Amino acid sequence: MSGAPADPPGMVPPDLHPDPRRQQAVLVESLRRYGAVHADLMRSFAEHLTLHPIDATALSEILFAEDGGAPLTPAALARRIGRSRPATTALVGRLVAQGYVERVPHPDDGRAVILKGAARVGEATATFFIPYAAALDRVLAAHDPAAVDRSVALLDEVTAAIRDLVKR
Repeated sequence: MSGAPADPPGMVPPDLHPDPRRQQAVLVESLRRYGAVHADLMRSFAEHLTLHPIDATALSEILFAEDGGAPLTPAALARRIGRSRPATTALVGRLVAQGYVERVPHPDDGRAVILKGAARVGEATATFFIPYAAALDRVLAAHDPAAVDRSVALLDEVTAAIRDLVKR
């Protein structure tokens, strides 16, 4: 047994890497294509709900945060979608008026509110997203769960690295 430290699981020793600039270019192009498709998905979601695209994007962020167990405050939503607080207040007002979102007291701070999907949003989003969930299920079923986990971990690392640079 050699005294050299082993590479972390899932890591390729540096001398076996293909051209890192080419890998970076291929990864960035793939992420760019995904970003474009995601933007198209949000436009289609907006059309489905007859919302402005930024309103649909905000609604999507509200729902994903809620599903993840960390509902957003209006201020957090503003940061997440890159809008000012006044613009976000108006946007949330539209979503509330249309019955898609509710403002509820923050469970830890009664002075603050969090944003949650309202009853109407469940039926509207389910009919839209069911085919997309089924398509993802088919894709994921064709791959080893450990490989999917490694891919998710890589994407999380890339996201964190870029987010750290953007915040500067």
